[in-house]
Amino acid sequence: MSEVANTIKASELNYLLSLIPMGTSPIKATLGLVNAAAIELADAIGKILHANSDDYVDFYEGYYPASESWTSGDETYQGIASEISLTRLV
Repeated sequence: MSEVANTIKASELNYLLSLIPMGTSPIKATLGLVNAAAIELADAIGKILHANSDDYVDFYEGYYPASESWTSGDETYQGIASEISLTRLV
């Protein structure tokens, strides 16, 4: 969203929207403020989402039964954002 906000800021659309409030009408001035506020809001939301994008932590749970014999080897499990490899030693 930050990229979208920055693209809008640098676009011809932003320039054209900024020309709207050039009159003395309070409605035109309000449109200019709404335009600026919308761009800043999109930028702020984009920064928050970018900062929180890597907060996911996978959860792994399991056990090895004591009633069975162990065999050596590797086990790999994949979660959504990580992977865990376990090596069993005999």
